[in-house]
Amino acid sequence: MKGDYFSEWLKRFSYQLKMRNYSQRTIKSYEATIKIFAYYMWIVRNKGQDKLSVFWTDITKGRLDTEIDVSTAQINDFLMFISNEKEYKPTTLRRYISSLSSFYKFCYTQEAIGSNPMISIDRPKL
Repeated sequence: MKGDYFSEWLKRFSYQLKMRNYSQRTIKSYEATIKIFAYYMWIVRNKGQDKLSVFWTDITKGRLDTEIDVSTAQINDFLMFISNEKEYKPTTLRRYISSLSSFYKFCYTQEAIGSNPMISIDRPKL
């Protein structure tokens, strides 16, 4: 929904994982992936797709003040970006997809978004 930001929902999601007894390592991994995706979306929305290479140089300065509502196409664009431009391996892509799937399933069940954009995302074969 409009106005629901990664900063708010990442905290809620992390708390949910903690309550479900996920390991601290797993929670940190999920958080890192979601922060990277949020930063990607912040760049695309605020600077433009053509500026990704310029602003991607320091992802530690990531911004979480962008809305969580995204399309499946935007997620596919992100996966293509990290696969092609950043040359992430298929195992890393699967981990990213898994983390984003869990996050968006949580957001959907909490009614923060109207539909789950991860439903039609395919996982790469290993």
